[in-house]
Amino acid sequence: MSGKSYDPKVLDQVQKIEKSMFRDFIAVCEKHNIQYFVIAGTAIGTMRDHDMIPWDDDIDVAMLRRDYEKFLRVAPKELGEKYLVNGPDTPRAYYNLIPNLSLKGTRFIIDLAKGKFEIGIFMDLFVFENIPDDPAKAEKLIRKTQLLHDLYVLSNIDYFRFVKEVNASKKLRYLLCGCVHRALKIGQIKPEAIYRRYKKLATQYTGKTRTYTILGDPAARLCVIKEEDLFPLKKAAFGDIQVSIVNDCDKMLKKRFGDYMQVPPPEKRVNHCPEILDLGKYAKE
Repeated sequence: MSGKSYDPKVLDQVQKIEKSMFRDFIAVCEKHNIQYFVIAGTAIGTMRDHDMIPWDDDIDVAMLRRDYEKFLRVAPKELGEKYLVNGPDTPRAYYNLIPNLSLKGTRFIIDLAKGKFEIGIFMDLFVFENIPDDPAKAEKLIRKTQLLHDLYVLSNIDYFRFVKEVNASKKLRYLLCGCVHRALKIGQIKPEAIYRRYKKLATQYTGKTRTYTILGDPAARLCVIKEEDLFPLKKAAFGDIQVSIVNDCDKMLKKRFGDYMQVPPPEKRVNHCPEILDLGKYAKE
């Protein structure tokens, strides 16, 4: 909504911080035998640039439910001095259902979170859930969990706040979202209740199938992956870091992004440039 863009020097600092965070995350995962793998922009960067995408400003990693739960148990002790885990399974919820690891002493506030959700520079932690191997049953689960994800977001964000800031094509959608937010408030339907319903649905197949996706994510259908394409994980270079990628990373990325090896034109190079950014003690002159 803000149309903000980075000063190149600031983006360079953000990327260096992100990669330092990634190293710390990987060290904990390796110490505790927690499996993770890169996805989305971080996977594209690994495969195409062998490093972070030049205009990217976050790290995208994923874990299966069992590894995510284990990470939640060890993170406070191993990472608590420098980092916070934010998400619906933690004391620090976020406006959506995607957990993240954020750096203490920094601020990275996007438009929707401004004034309500305070987090630092972060890396996303996507949770891949088991879903039915039967495509029809999987589609039914994807639809239900997507609805609950959307309701969770709408219960947290009052879109009426942003109606004046968006163009005409988005104004009606934001007005409708604002109405849903108010209806949930009037009905006293809290985000925690929505998440309990979501998690019950999302985890019902844990360990029971050979198919996975990021339930609740808008790209859930494009992220469906079979176990043989996911495992065994492999290693690849991400700058000077060795990261885990899925067994058939090329297939995963083509399914979601098409010809991901083609560098997009400048107008299609997107990132999360925040409304509020404070690098704290990590800033450099």
